[in-house]
Amino acid sequence: MGKVVAYRNTGTHCFFQMKLKNKERILVSVANNPVPGIKILKLVLGGLIPAGTVWEFDRDSAGGGHSYEKRLDELFPARREKSMHILDAVMVRLSSCRSTLEIRHILG
Repeated sequence: MGKVVAYRNTGTHCFFQMKLKNKERILVSVANNPVPGIKILKLVLGGLIPAGTVWEFDRDSAGGGHSYEKRLDELFPARREKSMHILDAVMVRLSSCRSTLEIRHILG
């Protein structure tokens, strides 16, 4: 089970940092402006430095507003089923992942 080591969901910040079972750390960031999207970065040096993008998804790559919302509901079902904020739904989905490789696999 992944462990959340930092979390912030305010009007200006929307992210969490998680330590995965294999000791890798990731940073998940949700943006609304200028283009809504989610980005997952692998972190190194105790979570201080980004080492590359693990997964990224935004409204433009999904083909627009309705397609983006539909795909988010498919990827993160807790968002719709439990009316969760997208950041929390991502956290629920990733909490069982053991590695960044597994994250890439389940999110496509």
